[in-house]
Amino acid sequence: MAYVNYGPWTQHVQQQCILMLTTHPTFTIQAERFQFPGQQPGNYLVFKGYAQDRFGGAHNLKYILPSNYPQAAPQCYFDKQLSLEIVQRLDYLGHQNMLTIPYLQTWNPNMSNLTQLTNALLPVIANNPPVAGGQNRQAAYAQPAQPNQPSYQQQAYQYANQQQ
Repeated sequence: MAYVNYGPWTQHVQQQCILMLTTHPTFTIQAERFQFPGQQPGNYLVFKGYAQDRFGGAHNLKYILPSNYPQAAPQCYFDKQLSLEIVQRLDYLGHQNMLTIPYLQTWNPNMSNLTQLTNALLPVIANNPPVAGGQNRQAAYAQPAQPNQPSYQQQAYQYANQQQ
């Protein structure tokens, strides 16, 4: 199993993980090993799940906590394939489905957290959902299938035990 070390921020990261899994139980957390362009391969905490907006739309999201989190903001992505037409139309969407919103650009390690990030993302996505021009809002709001996942308490317990 991959291990992720956040150094002196480990307890802070654990608390944020528990808060996120408590407030958004549709998310799961796991450690994954991969390599970002121009960086050495490493282990990262990854949240995957969906969040529901005020119109009932469910949006598959993925958050990757960098090795210097919370000093650096998490990387946020739509966790699904989007057409080029959609990617070019959405001003909050960058390279490889990366979400770019003001909350991420003004990230403050002492005040920002994953739950607030999710709450800041949802209105942006709801006002301009990732659907093709000819589709209606309904198309964006098909409920994704929930994976068979342990409860957030089980995940938080597993994560805390991995860090010891």
